[in-house]
Amino acid sequence: MVEIILVTHGDYGKAMLQSAEMIIGTQEHATTLGLYSSESPDKLRVDLEEKIAEKKKTADVLVLTDLFFGSPFNVSASLMGSQTFHHITGISLPILIEALSAQESESVEGICAMLVEKGKSAVVDVNKYFEEA
Repeated sequence: MVEIILVTHGDYGKAMLQSAEMIIGTQEHATTLGLYSSESPDKLRVDLEEKIAEKKKTADVLVLTDLFFGSPFNVSASLMGSQTFHHITGISLPILIEALSAQESESVEGICAMLVEKGKSAVVDVNKYFEEA
């Protein structure tokens, strides 16, 4: 089992998780944390540190962030020296669905490898796709 924590700007992670649940059903082993303009990154750091500690009592932890070198990414990366978890950035709905679908059957290392590979084909120029079809 892999516990997934989405760490994003504002409600982006919450909205993505809700959308994923519309497609693949309720997800009991996924949670979200958002960085809001009214809060400091320090608060997010404390919240994430607590959430990781809680979740890794029972499973491996995968943190998914929205934007490479954005504040949620930076906060998550800053904890990598003191906490044990895996971290993938550049999350999208298709990638989230892949992670959620694999969290019960794959190792955290396997999920990370799969997400990086799937991410390479997740962006499609639809005009070119139809031209070539």
